[in-house]
Amino acid sequence: MRVSPLEPLTPDPVEVLGLGPDGAAGTLPPHSRFSVPIYFRSPLLGPHEFFFFDVREMPADQVPIDWASIEAKQRPDDIGDDGWNALWTRVRDQVGDTRADYRSSLLAEAPFPGESRRQDVRLCASCFQFEMVRARGQTNPRLNLSEAVDLSVPTPGLPLEFRRFEPIQLDGRFRIGPLGRGWSHGYQVSLAETDPAMVEVRGPGEQRRTFTRLFGAWLAAAGDPGILSDRGDGGHLLREKDGQIWAFRPDGALESVEDSNGNRLQ
Repeated sequence: MRVSPLEPLTPDPVEVLGLGPDGAAGTLPPHSRFSVPIYFRSPLLGPHEFFFFDVREMPADQVPIDWASIEAKQRPDDIGDDGWNALWTRVRDQVGDTRADYRSSLLAEAPFPGESRRQDVRLCASCFQFEMVRARGQTNPRLNLSEAVDLSVPTPGLPLEFRRFEPIQLDGRFRIGPLGRGWSHGYQVSLAETDPAMVEVRGPGEQRRTFTRLFGAWLAAAGDPGILSDRGDGGHLLREKDGQIWAFRPDGALESVEDSNGNRLQ
């Protein structure tokens, strides 16, 4: 099931929070009526068959949170044990120990800072992801703790420079790359499939750009002007707003960068 066509289908229960337009998150005014779209797929259902949904209130008691099952679903495959342990410890400290603590933290994060309350419902998964963002330190307006240019050569086309970055994200400071622990460089860009219908373009400083396949085309995240397309050999092309094109091989490795005038770094 899923509540948005942009979300991947999951066999797990879908948790949502109701957002009251005038009251606190989780509290709706009297006589309010809202609808929640549910998209689902089942190979066991034939045409014109009945199906049933089980709707329950989220528990808020003193039962301990099942952190092991949550961790198994949340941990990305590209984070080492040391970085993940530091990040997950901070997440657990933010949320608490019981299901009542979990619900309270979701209610607190439902109206994201600086956001007008125009949604009737919000996915609990989105609220929990904001806890992950907080734990990583990504609410800081700075993108990097530090950056420096070690080499720069004047060129008529694309700038030829070697720039390195130290990320502000907590788990990124533990990552070991070509420049050692934490540091990455400007050409350290790759493309990875995170879901059969979703890919990430991973850049220096723990940058992440998500593209979702919808109706045969790649859809960028809101506010991202990049256009991702498939190549005939299984690779991908990412065209930026300024006309710059990043080419990725079928294995996701960066192949070349080309500007709008045809100047290429390969």
